[in-house]
Amino acid sequence: MTAPSPADVAAQLSKKRSLGVEHAIAAGLEANFPAVTKIVKTLGLDPRIEVEKWLDTAGLHRVKLWSQPGTDPSALVREWNQLKDEPPTVLSALIAEHRIGDQGSEIGPYLHSSATSYAAELVNARWRTARALKARAGAVPYFEQIVLARTCNLARAYYQSLRPFATNDDPTRSASKIEWEVAKLTVTAARFNSSTGPELDDALRYLNARLDERLDIQAAAFKLEVLIEQYHISGNYEHLREAIQFSKSVTVPEDDWPLWHVSCAEAYLDLAQHAASSWRSDFVRKAYDTLNVVLQNPIENVTLHIRAKLLRALARYCMDFPTTRVALRNVRLPFLLRTAGPLPPIVLQASGYLINSIQGAADRGQYQHREFLAELVSRISADRPPADRAQMLREAIRLRDPVESKLALEGTRDLMAQALDLFSLYAIERQEEMRTRAIDILLSLHLSDPTASEPLVLLARNIEMWGADRRLRRGLETTLSQAIQNGDHRAILARAAGLAFKDQTLRVSGLGGRGKTYTVADFSGFTGATFVFKSGAESALVRDEQRARGVEGLIADKSLTDAFGVIEHIDKLSILPSSESASELVSVRRYARGDTLRYYLDSRIEPEEKRLIVERTARFLALIHGAEPPTEDECRSARREMKLKELGRWLKRLLPREEASAMFVSWWSMMSHVPLLPRRDAHSLNWIVSSSGRILAADLESKGARPVVYELAQLIEDHPVFTPSDDVPRYAALDAYLQSLGCELGSSRDVYDACAAARSVAVLTDPHSSERSRDYAFKRLLHIASGERGEEFNRLGSWAQTIVEAWRLKVGLTDPGRFKSIAPADRIRISKAMSFHLRHDPSAPVTRGGWIFANDLADILRRNGHKVTPEQLLVIAGALGEPRFQLDKSEIRAAYGHSKVKRGDFDTTAPPPVLFHATETRNMAAIFAGRSGLLPKSRQFVHLTPEPENAEIAARRHGPQTFLLSLDPTQVPDLVCASTDTWLASSVPVSALRVPTIAELWLEQREGATPAQ
Repeated sequence: MTAPSPADVAAQLSKKRSLGVEHAIAAGLEANFPAVTKIVKTLGLDPRIEVEKWLDTAGLHRVKLWSQPGTDPSALVREWNQLKDEPPTVLSALIAEHRIGDQGSEIGPYLHSSATSYAAELVNARWRTARALKARAGAVPYFEQIVLARTCNLARAYYQSLRPFATNDDPTRSASKIEWEVAKLTVTAARFNSSTGPELDDALRYLNARLDERLDIQAAAFKLEVLIEQYHISGNYEHLREAIQFSKSVTVPEDDWPLWHVSCAEAYLDLAQHAASSWRSDFVRKAYDTLNVVLQNPIENVTLHIRAKLLRALARYCMDFPTTRVALRNVRLPFLLRTAGPLPPIVLQASGYLINSIQGAADRGQYQHREFLAELVSRISADRPPADRAQMLREAIRLRDPVESKLALEGTRDLMAQALDLFSLYAIERQEEMRTRAIDILLSLHLSDPTASEPLVLLARNIEMWGADRRLRRGLETTLSQAIQNGDHRAILARAAGLAFKDQTLRVSGLGGRGKTYTVADFSGFTGATFVFKSGAESALVRDEQRARGVEGLIADKSLTDAFGVIEHIDKLSILPSSESASELVSVRRYARGDTLRYYLDSRIEPEEKRLIVERTARFLALIHGAEPPTEDECRSARREMKLKELGRWLKRLLPREEASAMFVSWWSMMSHVPLLPRRDAHSLNWIVSSSGRILAADLESKGARPVVYELAQLIEDHPVFTPSDDVPRYAALDAYLQSLGCELGSSRDVYDACAAARSVAVLTDPHSSERSRDYAFKRLLHIASGERGEEFNRLGSWAQTIVEAWRLKVGLTDPGRFKSIAPADRIRISKAMSFHLRHDPSAPVTRGGWIFANDLADILRRNGHKVTPEQLLVIAGALGEPRFQLDKSEIRAAYGHSKVKRGDFDTTAPPPVLFHATETRNMAAIFAGRSGLLPKSRQFVHLTPEPENAEIAARRHGPQTFLLSLDPTQVPDLVCASTDTWLASSVPVSALRVPTIAELWLEQREGATPAQ
């Protein structure tokens, strides 16, 4: 036996030590670098296992140096200079990037003295993280599509951030290399419907640039995939035409590059459904023949091989049934079978063809063929009669068991699907061994990964339906074992909810509304179809739960359970599990399979069905409103609440303060005879239309009182439902509401129109409203203004007309008397000139507060060659969402950006937790190595914003190479507020600054992010 070398002995000793401290290091990372550990979990990685890998490759000393706070900055710089060229893991790369970004004030001077720069090493750190994420994306299996798409998107964000720093000196860091990586990552994510339209546009631009340089068949095949995905997203078949035209311009041998030929065939197949009948069969035949040729040659990529077979089967089906119109949009085979959504109709119609296409290989034991075929057969079986379904379920179960000489499928998804199919078969045939085997599978999955929620969700569902499993099981935690034996499905669901809430690999989806309400989605679809989470104060959640129980009882008493329902409450969780008395909790509710009412109404349903569903919801709203009267305190404070938090606040966004106050008083006087009802917050995102057609109330937590009919208007008017001038369905819903409420209301239609006018003001002034919604609200107000009213509401028409004219003034639509509309190009030109003179012109006759009369400012601009009127300046300065100017009657001032001392009356409102500033690369040395921090330079103040995107946009006006800085406002003593999204400081010390990682910014921006996620 060869004696071990000293290096071998040292490595073994280091590994032994690491085994004793890995848990402590992982716990330390959780405490000291919570954002990093959260990102690692989000990417489907276990921090403890990642620590083990790091220890094995780097050794204990190096891991401690990076993972523990307080490391000497000079030691950190020395270590970084040795580390930066070594292959990184995701965890080590993120930690290094975080430390460098976090300690710029300490390590910046050391980097400067070692012949490099802080900015250059930040870029190097991002390169390491990008490489690590790219490697991680290549290692994620396809069945974990949420994690795979998420990893691709984060890696893409890193490469995009590096694009301005591309260099031709290093081919691995050239612009073409970066663009190639971005394109590949975008295509991979797009296979799971996880790339946006703009991202696909970027990928297409990069692929075109690569193809302009040389014919790269892989890039050409990716271009076809991007064009097909753009069609899937938009429905515009011109993308398919472009794909076909491009395919004709490239010659590829029939026996080479199967991805190219498969994508060409898919484009022809997709285009066939849009073609005239004379062309349709030609397109289908072209696709079929192409796929036939491809499949005559070996295809190393098994997934691509299966994709080609399935597409050929679809083409064969279209050839055999040429008169059948088939919709192939969003049929992403075979990746579609890895998602939890319903199968498109064409997949069900052509199911026999699809099954036969991969049956032979599956029967020979080919693993991926068995996986996809089992998924396909199982999901198709759901629409079959019981006898046929049982046969298909047995076939899916057989495919996952050992086949020929090949082992059983043992992936997590396969085992979960096997358990589900065994449960489904048990429901048909009632063979106890099937249920027993399924429960055993789920418990083995739970024991192998106690943090996963899906096995417990499926187990709880089965116990809820079929009762307890009395068998004694060893190795399980006592409380879980007892819950199974006692048939306590709620206890199992509560345990699963806690796991799902903490699981960073699940995708969060917001459900909209005023509260923080969301669900989660896993690759199997079980957890997302089980839980809804809502975070809030404990008192609010208790009130919601009590009200839900009351409404449930009322529904039962009136025998309306077939029509209405309330989301079931399961448990409460703490957002801060380590806190003994957290002030904010999370309510766990039972998810109802269906769509939000808003989505349902937006779908292509007939007008009569739309009218009926709105009337039914109005009756349910009346039932809720009648369940409990508002308290005396709520009634007394209703006017004040409406003025401060709703209509009064919205009016101030459109009108001068005094006029807004008078308009509110006028509106409220019209409500003087109207009774008050408890607030419910009835917008269309707070209702679910279940798959069985029931209407479910999703959120009952609210305080206060509102005029009767006001929340009915909220339900109907906050989002376009009926045409703006169609009163018939609105008044039908009003009659149904009042009848169900048992309320006789004089001038009820005028009351409704007044409430509709108020909700229209809300839509117009909401910065998050879409152009479609604002146009709808504007036209509603026009219609209300033109109506004839009774004496009590004779002011409503002029009230609505005042809002119409104010809105026209805000957006410069037309001349409501003396103001002229302004073209977009003129608006930009004039606003830039206004900014210069208000901020930097020492000769402008401004007051100490920075104000100037519009007439005087117009004179200055005209002397400098601008054709402008004072009225136009007032329109620009008062435009909705314009943060740069402030308007007070006929005076204007710049909100911020002054280089001369002209303002001293800024707001001292408490700042948000984090503010941002972006700067050019050339400034980083002075800020960090020179330790100057942020200085105003030629301006009076340093400008800060709570929105990172706004900071980056401002910095990029000076060049593409910029860095985003974040700061803690508590370390800036003289901070003041200039406008909604602009804060000012005389300077910012370097100790308050850090450079956030790209991953941190991505995590904050991730769709539906929540306190837990």
